[in-house]
Amino acid sequence: MKEFIRRIEVITGRHQRRIWSPQEKARILEERAEPDVSISAVARSWGVNRYSCR
Repeated sequence: MKEFIRRIEVITGRHQRRIWSPQEKARILEERAEPDVSISAVARSWGVNRYSCR
């Protein structure tokens, strides 16, 4: 049986929410709107959950 390990991220200490500038938000939405672009790939590139890119 093959086992696959994808990615494990361990967060230690205090975690704060990221504050996005309007320019960053616009850039994420622009990237997401491009044809043949995966929303998941855009989210990963920005370090956010794919549901945050809707």
